[in-house]
Amino acid sequence: MEVVVLHGLFDSGDAVDQGDAFVDGFLAWCDDHYHAAGASTLVGAVSTEDIPSYVPDWLPPERQRTYYGTQINLEGLALD
Repeated sequence: MEVVVLHGLFDSGDAVDQGDAFVDGFLAWCDDHYHAAGASTLVGAVSTEDIPSYVPDWLPPERQRTYYGTQINLEGLALD
């Protein structure tokens, strides 16, 4: 599963700092809660990638802004 998390508007030091703190915390949470989806399952983050200029294409053009984001890829395994 791919998740894109937006941290703030592009070219903002605060957005980058927030993104770094979020990703560090999220990865730590994943490490501690790998059975969160169920007792016989494993879920974990397998990769992260910064997206420094993400533009949400589902918004009308006049409302589109450029954001700083992170793409997180999660992988799960059912043990049953």
